[in-house]
Parts: sequence; structure tokens; C-alpha cells
Amino acid sequence: MAITKNSASLMEFVAHCLHNAESVKIELDENLYSGTVERWKIGQFIVFKTSNIDNSLVGIPAGFSGLKLKVIGKSGAVRNFTTKILKKKLPLIMLSFPASEIEKVDREFERVYVQLDTPVILTKRIGDILPDETTHVGTITNISKGGCAISTQLGLHKGDKINFFMEVSSTSGKKSLDLLGIVRGVQKYDNGTASYGIEYQKLNRETKNEIDTFMDRRLGMLSQNIISSEEAGVLEKLKALHQKELEQMIEPEFHIRK
Repeated sequence: MAITKNSASLMEFVAHCLHNAESVKIELDENLYSGTVERWKIGQFIVFKTSNIDNSLVGIPAGFSGLKLKVIGKSGAVRNFTTKILKKKLPLIMLSFPASEIEKVDREFERVYVQLDTPVILTKRIGDILPDETTHVGTITNISKGGCAISTQLGLHKGDKINFFMEVSSTSGKKSLDLLGIVRGVQKYDNGTASYGIEYQKLNRETKNEIDTFMDRRLGMLSQNIISSEEAGVLEKLKALHQKELEQMIEPEFHIRK
């Protein structure tokens, strides 16, 4: 998303990101503060309720403009927006509605679009007995340093724990990584399939290095245009699917937390 959007469409885009956010944080001098967006009015304000308060946050005055609003989508994509404090009564902070986006890639959340088949095995569901069907085929459609997106017809819920496999290639050949994950986001489609945002669990150093190396290699190949045209076409379709939501228009005001 380019920063050259006019102010009206940017405000609609910001509101859409908030409405579909998996989580929202504010950043002050590289310190991250988690919390929830309690309410917003497009073009005017955002009410943010922080879950962690320290002396730095206590000491910031109204009008302070050195804040960054980080909106993390269900797919793991991160958008950074400039904002400032309008009013503060901790844990509540009233922020100005962002008027500009910071076009900066967060390395931790950078994504590589792929198409990797995997069995998806449901291993644990909190508070519920496991359903009759706990295994189904799935497709990993994008990978980040902290998780991935998996498309499958296995009905998963937020908080479910799963086992899946990721085939990565390196200079030494292909390797199948045996991975554990937890479902953090769900996007359902009309055909009965859903895309699930998965956060890696119990990732050891060796496996993390394998994923990082695979991502770096793929990103390098994409930047140098040395993948096949057929594969590039598949990846572009996958990327377009994940970006489709960002093109929707939304109503001007929402309450997203009750």
C-alpha cells in the first residue's frame, strides 16, 4: 500500500485495518505497549487501552507526537501509522486518527508467499473434546519468521493447537520440518475452506534457522526474478488473495470491543 493515497482513502484504509486487526500495539522509543482499541471515529480519534504501563508511558504529555501505531492483521501483515496523544487517563489513551502510513517492513512479520501441501493435525482444543475428524490436508500459503497461513477444510478454532509439516529447500537439499502451532486468526471462505493464521510453538533454534534461511533464500530469488514465470504467477495469485480484504470499503465508525 503506497503512502501516496489521498487522505480520505487512507483514513478508510486505517479503519479497515483496525476492524480486521488481530492485535494492535503502540510503539514509543522502540518500547512496545500491547492493548486493545476500545473505540474510534474515523478521521478524529482512536481510544487505546494499554495492558502494560511504565514510567515512560506515564511521563508522556498530551500532544506528544513521537508514537507509532502498529496494526497486526490476521495474516501477520503489519501496518505502521503515525499518531499523537490527544488525551490520557491511563490505562486509556486517546490518540489522533492516523493521517500517514510509515512504509517500513517489519522483518519479524515479513512474508514469503508459497504453496506447500501439508497434513494438518488437530492435537488440542481448550475446553472441548476433540471432534471426530482431526486430520485433513492443507496448504501453507505464506510464511513469516513468527508463523504462517494455512488453508484447509479442517474446521479449526482460535486457540486450537495443531501439528503440521513444512518442506523447505536449501543448498543441502529439501527437508521436511515437523512443526507445532496455535491458531491465532481465522478467515472463512464460501467454498468451505478457511485460512488460518498460525503462530509457531516450541520452535527450537535449528528449526528456526531452517525457516529463516528458507525465507531469506526465497526473498532473494524473488528480488532477483530468478523463479519461474509459472511459479511467479501462482505466488501473485496467493498474494492477491491475502490482499483482497484491504480493498474493501468500510463504514466510517466502529465499536470493535465491547
